[in-house]
Amino acid sequence: MKSPKHFGRRLSMPSKVEIKHELMMMCLADKLSSDLQSNGVTSDGLESILKEFTEQHDISPEIAKNILDMYRARSATLFAAAG
Repeated sequence: MKSPKHFGRRLSMPSKVEIKHELMMMCLADKLSSDLQSNGVTSDGLESILKEFTEQHDISPEIAKNILDMYRARSATLFAAAG
């Protein structure tokens, strides 16, 4: 019996652990942004909070930028749905 032919190159797939980690981070970022919005924190306020965290704690600037981007995207989505 011949083996089936495969065309194209093999695509690398992330592991289950990496996928679960990304999903957990997105969930936590959504929870954080909804908690901040319910407390009336604006994106400028969050930016100053994240800047303070990156200076005082070991949070990378990339993670802070991702959190801020997710917050702004969620804010824009909620604003568009409300109005």
